[in-house]
Formats: sequence, C-alpha cells, structure tokens
Amino acid sequence: MRNLPIPGTNNKRKLSKIVSSKNRPYKGRLVRIRSTVKSRYDDYDHHANFLENIAASKITGVCSDALIKCYTSKTAEMSALRDELLYPELEDFDECPFCGIGEPTTLDHYLPKEEFPEFSVLSKNLIPVCGVCNSNYKGRNWIENGNRLFLHTYYDQFPDEFLFEASITVTNKVSIDFSTIYIVNEPYFSDLFSHHFDKLRLNKRFKRKASTEIKRKRRSLELIYRRNNSANDVSNSLREEANGLEIDYSKNHWKTVLYRALSNSVSFCDAGFRKQIIA
Repeated sequence: MRNLPIPGTNNKRKLSKIVSSKNRPYKGRLVRIRSTVKSRYDDYDHHANFLENIAASKITGVCSDALIKCYTSKTAEMSALRDELLYPELEDFDECPFCGIGEPTTLDHYLPKEEFPEFSVLSKNLIPVCGVCNSNYKGRNWIENGNRLFLHTYYDQFPDEFLFEASITVTNKVSIDFSTIYIVNEPYFSDLFSHHFDKLRLNKRFKRKASTEIKRKRRSLELIYRRNNSANDVSNSLREEANGLEIDYSKNHWKTVLYRALSNSVSFCDAGFRKQIIA
C-alpha cells in the first residue's frame, strides 16, 4: 500500500478536448453541462481530503449517460488518459497501491461514475489498482454511515507509523494473522485504514501471500539454521531482510510486516519454519 503523486493532468482542458471529439447527440449534451462539470472539479479539489463531505451529484438522465460514455468510449483522448494513469513515470510502480499485491491494470473511480458522473474522466478520481481490489471488493462502494471505506491513493497521506502488524503462532503448524494498529495521534487515518484493510480482505490475502513467501524462503532459512543450530542467526537474517524491504518498499508493505514479525518469533526461528503454513 502506498501513495501515488497526484496526476498533473489539466482536467478542465482534457474535458474540453473530450467534448470536442464527440458526435451528436452526446456533444450537445456535454456542451450544456460542461461549465457545471468544471465547477464540480473545483468542488472535488476543495473536498479532496474529506470527500465524504462532497455534495451529491445533480446530473442525471441523458447528461449522466453522456458523461459516463466519455469514459467507456474508446477514444484517443481517453486512451491517452488511461495510459498516463496506468503507466505513470515512476520507476517502482508495479504493484496495486490499494493492496501491494496485484498488478495495477484497471482504473478505479474512487467516487463511482454511476453516482458522480461528472467525475467520470477526472484524473484525480481515477486510481490505478489491480482487478481484484477493483472488481471483487471495492466496485461502487466507497462510503458507509457517512464514513469513507477506502484510502484515496492521491490524497490520504500515510503517516510515518506502523499501521498493521502480523502475529505468528507456532504449534504443529504455523499460523499467521495480520491486523491493523490504531495510531492514537492519527484517529481519522487509523479508522479509514482499518475500513480499507477489512473491506479489501487484506488479512486473508496477505496470509496467502505470506504462506507462499515462507515456502520459498524455507530452504535458505534451513541453511542458516544448520550452521550453528541457532535461532538467533535465523532471526538476524529475517530482521535484515525486513530492514531492506522497508527501504525498498515501506514499513507498511505486507512483506516488511511479515519479515519483521517472523524475526521476532523465537518459535518460528528455532526450526518452526520447517512446519506447514496455514494460509
């Protein structure tokens, strides 16, 4: 999970270009509401950090359909915007910013286009995420009881804190669970992060990834352990790995959290890694 830089698209100019590229009757409908849509872009900017407070859309009917069609139609302008957002000029961008697992191959409308058609082609409302996060879990959901359910990748800045952790239990098997950490001085972000974590089923998804990760790591851990039959050697190796992952990714990437937890588990490091992992 991570932040992405806010797209530098000139959204009002992009909208005008898209409108100009349309044919009748859509072009006429879009021209009539163009100034309203641009005004709503300003509303989006004003409420960016608290989008739960933005006013409901007043655009309906054929005008709403015309705006949504701006996104769904395969036009040159929309294709260019898709490429700009899905392939930003970032060297380290190959994982979904919502989960840190899948490849970001789809654009999620943070505020759903069906509910807010005026933001159908607003770059700041389009977040590159993996298909699992977009289709399986988020979809049109974004608010519940007045509270946002998902982090906005462009605006909800991650605090420099550990936001979730892993617990390791070693019996006849190894079980792993991921859970969020409440940050007292970041109550708003903590609640939002907790919703995000739960709605995207990240505990279940991280557990599956952790199981595979440990299986792939087992041979190297065995070699380290056999040198001196030392759990401490295994722990130090895992901690070094965690420190490197924190630099390469962040302290709130699932791999970083996993390796830090494993390094702190004496039972796991003392040959517990040989046992079957419960995914």
